[in-house]
Amino acid sequence: MTDVPPEPGSIIELLERDHLVVRGMLGSFDTTATHEWGEVFRQLVEYLVRHEIAEEEVVFPALREALPDAAATVDECEAEQHESERLLIEMERTSVTDPSFREMVGRLRDALDAHLAREDLVLVPMLRSLGSYEDAGIASRYEVARTTAPARPEGAVVPERRLTRTGLVDRLRAAGRRR
Repeated sequence: MTDVPPEPGSIIELLERDHLVVRGMLGSFDTTATHEWGEVFRQLVEYLVRHEIAEEEVVFPALREALPDAAATVDECEAEQHESERLLIEMERTSVTDPSFREMVGRLRDALDAHLAREDLVLVPMLRSLGSYEDAGIASRYEVARTTAPARPEGAVVPERRLTRTGLVDRLRAAGRRR
C-alpha cells in the first residue's frame, strides 16, 4: 500500500487518514515475514515522506501564518520529522536481516507514535481553532502536495528498492525549499 486515493473531507480527516495508514504500515512489521521487511520498509518510507512533504508545504505554513503562537510547536514537529528522517537513513543502510534492523523498527515505531500523537493532540486542535479547517482549499492543497510528491527519492537503487541517503535528504530538503 503505497498510496491511498484522495477522499473528500477536511484537512483533519486527511491527516487522521494518513496517521492511521502509517500506524498500520508500522504494524505490518509484526505480521510480515522478516524476508519481506524490505518491501514493507520501502512502502512505509514512500508514504511517510509524501505525508511529511505535504505537511511541510501546506499544514505547517498555514498554522504558522494563522497562529503565530503555534510556531514553536510546529518547529518541534518538524524537528521530530527530521529525527525520523535520520533514523530512516540509518535503516536504509542496514539489511533487514541484520538483528539491529528489528531494534531500529522499534525505535522508529516509538518515534512515530510520539510524533503522530503530538500532531493528533496538539496540531489537530490548532487546526480546529482556525475555524477554516473545513475549507476544501487547504485539504485540496494538502492532497495535491501529498500525491504529487516524489514516491521515491532521486537516486534510489531500484533493483534492491533501497533508498540512498542523498536521495532521501535531497527530496526532503527540496520540499522545504518549495514552501
